Amino acid sequence: MKLLSATTENFKKLGTFTTQFKSGLNLIAGDNARGKSSLLEAIKMALFGVAAVPGKKEAIPTWGQTKASVTLVFQISEHEVYTLVRTLTTAKLTKNNIDGTNDLKANGHTPVTLFIEQLTGLTLKDWELFIQSSQGSAAGILTFGAAALNKKVEEFAGVDLIDKIQTLAQQRAGTIGARAEAKLVPEERLAELREESNASLDQLQVAQEARKAAEEALAACPAPPAPLEGPTAADLRKSQRAVDTASVDVDKAEASVNNAKQRLEDARSRIGDRKHQDSATLNEELDQLEAKGVALNARGSTLRENEYAQEKQEDRLAVLLKKRDSAAAELVALETLSVADMSTELAAVEDYIVSTKADISREQEAVGAKLNTYDSLQKMAAGATCPTCKRAKEDHDPETLAAEAAAAKEQVETAQRYVAKLQDDLKVFESSAGRLQKQIDQRTQAEALALSSKESYDEALAGLLPIREANVNLRADLDKVMEQLEALRNDFAEKRSAIRTCQANNTQLDDDIKQVSRMEAELELCEDHLADANKALEDLPDAAEDAEILAAEQREAKYQQDKHDQQMAANTLNHAVSAAVSAHSQAVAVVKRTGEALDAAHATNKAAEDDVAEAKRCDRLVRFLRERRQSYLKEVWDTIGALSSNLVRKSSSNSISRIDNREGEFFYEEEGNLAPTISASGAQKALIGTSLRMGLSRALYGGDALMIFDEPTEGCTEFNASNMVATLATSARQVLLITHRENDQALAQHIINVG
Repeated sequence: MKLLSATTENFKKLGTFTTQFKSGLNLIAGDNARGKSSLLEAIKMALFGVAAVPGKKEAIPTWGQTKASVTLVFQISEHEVYTLVRTLTTAKLTKNNIDGTNDLKANGHTPVTLFIEQLTGLTLKDWELFIQSSQGSAAGILTFGAAALNKKVEEFAGVDLIDKIQTLAQQRAGTIGARAEAKLVPEERLAELREESNASLDQLQVAQEARKAAEEALAACPAPPAPLEGPTAADLRKSQRAVDTASVDVDKAEASVNNAKQRLEDARSRIGDRKHQDSATLNEELDQLEAKGVALNARGSTLRENEYAQEKQEDRLAVLLKKRDSAAAELVALETLSVADMSTELAAVEDYIVSTKADISREQEAVGAKLNTYDSLQKMAAGATCPTCKRAKEDHDPETLAAEAAAAKEQVETAQRYVAKLQDDLKVFESSAGRLQKQIDQRTQAEALALSSKESYDEALAGLLPIREANVNLRADLDKVMEQLEALRNDFAEKRSAIRTCQANNTQLDDDIKQVSRMEAELELCEDHLADANKALEDLPDAAEDAEILAAEQREAKYQQDKHDQQMAANTLNHAVSAAVSAHSQAVAVVKRTGEALDAAHATNKAAEDDVAEAKRCDRLVRFLRERRQSYLKEVWDTIGALSSNLVRKSSSNSISRIDNREGEFFYEEEGNLAPTISASGAQKALIGTSLRMGLSRALYGGDALMIFDEPTEGCTEFNASNMVATLATSARQVLLITHRENDQALAQHIINVG
């Protein structure tokens, strides 16, 4: 499907507006709240009715207006163009013929919507799932539901065996119901479950009494001993170590001062009477050599560019020669096809299609009239008039009335079978028309390609001859320039080496001067540290005696022993309580389990027939799907996954490498790790959801897919947003995109300004 144009009158904020749509990326631009999203809503209203527009019907007209309309022109195939006009109360669909005439296809809201659904194969929900992504719903497809999404994919992939499976299940319902009786829980087993339940209640009573006794014993356990007062042995030892450490710090500080003085004298002796050297003259000579090198490089670049131009033209000529020969060969292969004969046959088939569609429309109207007659005969009440003979029901024999109704029903069924046959014939004619049109296009394109390839080759050959003549002495000039450059490089290297030697000597002298300054500062710092260390030693209290420390250790050892004894007693009682609590919990679990088992047995007996019937139906469904459809649907999902993964890689610059569907749940791979999409960020979900939506559309509709997005890049980085839009621009036959990013306009084939 391809949109060609849209016209609105008094439609929401869009008002009265007209625009054309082109192939490729159509970018819808404009200020906020000026009607960009309203344009997309207008398209949905035209296709699926006013119910497709969110909100009340009365809110659709522009403020202050009471009427609104949308005119949409779209294309199904190259020669199948439709015009759809829909208002709040009416709808009309016509087909635009090549000769300028129009054929009415449907009239009224419901007939037009049904015709659109049959023509496109899409309902409103399908459109919102596969075609159009609303603002803020780029990731919506991830939450659509695995079962619902699989069902839609099966529907559009052509899997139509569900009804047969349901019919088979209904035929087997009687047999399966008889088997349910064998699944019932016997009375003997019910008696065993009752005994187990009663026994578990007795065990629960015993466990409750044991738990109470353990908790009472724990409550009577003595309290832990009171903590010790005064400094601990560790505190006393710490004060002793502090004095020792302070003394060591003083010794180290004195050593550091002496070392710093010696290093300062060594640094001063290294400087001596050395002075800085001047390299200005060397730099001037180096600049002169560099200027000569620039001139020679420029000459060489010009010569190399001329040579490169000749090589590129030669390569282009070879490529065009291959294309010319290939196009000529393809044209020879297609000479057996006659465009005139195929065009005549195509015109005849299209006449059959028009005639068959007219027959279908006429017969459908006849079916409707017969259905009305049959319904009237079925629903006749007292005092009603027979639609056949126009007499009152009371004047009719009941048997005669029943016979008339049966005859009317037979007429309806006969007419419906004839309509179905006409619809099958129409599909055959439409398939033939498509095949013939493809063959005509193939021959026409081959002739154009052969002519274009020959002209391109002749043009390239004419442009190459002057280049060949101008470059006769090119190689000799280029070699001379390269020799001059080599000599210049040697001179430059010598001057550069002399400058580096001078600079290295100056740098070393600067480093030595700086080192003297650092040594002076270091000496001052070491002297400050020595003063601080002496003061810290003076401020410390006297160190504790060994006997005092020993007495403190003995007190602490007795305290720890008393504390350990109390803790062991408490641990024993706590363990007993824990064991009693665990036994009680287990008893509660057993009571619950046995009660649930008994309840489950009763429930099984009550609902056995329905449960078994459902289990059997599910078993047959699973087996049938596995044998008949599993491989095909796997190929469909593999195709969707491959397309979606390729798109998300481009959109995320390979940050997300693939999208996978595992048992109905979507996963994404990032940096080699596979994670469910529920754990992805908002921006990542937008990228994944948009790519998956595009993959579904491409897999189910191919290169003719139509995609519509409203601000899909919200929350994405500038880089990822640009990648996504660039990917969208080449991912479908036609893309409509609303975006607030001005940079995206450079990628669009067509820009629609709104407001």
